[in-house]
Parts: sequence; structure tokens; C-alpha cells
Amino acid sequence: MRLSVRVPATVANLGPGFDALALAVDVENEVEVDTEAPPAVTVEGEGAGELPEDASNLIFRSMAYLASAVSGSLPPFSLRSRNRIPLERGLGSSAAATVAGVLLANELLEADLHDNRLLELAVDIEGHPDNVAACLRGGLVLAYLSGKGWRAGRLQPHAPLRPV
Repeated sequence: MRLSVRVPATVANLGPGFDALALAVDVENEVEVDTEAPPAVTVEGEGAGELPEDASNLIFRSMAYLASAVSGSLPPFSLRSRNRIPLERGLGSSAAATVAGVLLANELLEADLHDNRLLELAVDIEGHPDNVAACLRGGLVLAYLSGKGWRAGRLQPHAPLRPV
């Protein structure tokens, strides 16, 4: 089985929305899992030679975390990440890796988790609900902690507004 996902970069802490408002932007990482290829972790582009290419890779760890949460077991797989999101530049590269991992594991294990549960798991792993929410939902989001756990709502900004 071959699965792939594209996850966007994010900009968070927008204006007065510290730790709550975030925006997905048009820079993406592409991540692919192949259960028929020999087990391996490969990183291309941003972070190549710097990010771990073993089970300590954040995408791999995020997949394992979701598997544990649903009492599932991941099959052996090859993981390839083509990164365009710069590391440590405030563009949510770790949120993107986390979201890629939970989305891929959800599909691979056929867990069929609801968006809110995926958000909660990603926040558990990554710790930044604003970045994770924008990466999962796209667009402009407001992330908040409710009595039922982490939630995020999409906002529709005025059309002429553009990030600079």
C-alpha cells in the first residue's frame, strides 16, 4: 500500500491571537509511506542530512503515537519526506511533520478518527495547537481548548487581506 500526504507550512501567533490564531501558507512538504518497500526513512530537501532517518524521526514517532492511541500496530514501511518547509524559521515544520504522521497512520491503520481527535493527538505530540490546527484545517484558524478537548474553527478573513 502506498499513501501520500501534503502538509502546509503555517504562521502562528498572529496579532493578538498568541497561541490561538494561525494561517496555512503555500509551502508544503510531501510525505509518502510505502508498505511494499523495504523499511527505511528518507529525508529530501530541507533538513536532509540533519533530520533523523530512523524511528526517532518526528513523522515516524507521530505515526507510532497514533497507532498506540488506537491500540494498533504499524506494518513495516518505507517513509519518504520531501521537505520544502524550512526548519526553525517560524513556519511550523514540526507541526507539519506531526500532522503528516497522524494523517498517514490514520489512513494506514484505517482508524477513521474524527478531525477533532486528530487535532488532539497532534497537539499532544507537538504542543502548538495553533500551528497544528492550521496545518490540519488549512486557511486561517482559531485554536482553542474546550471542555471536550482541543478544537479549531476556520475563519474567513476579508478578501483583500494578504500576508506580507
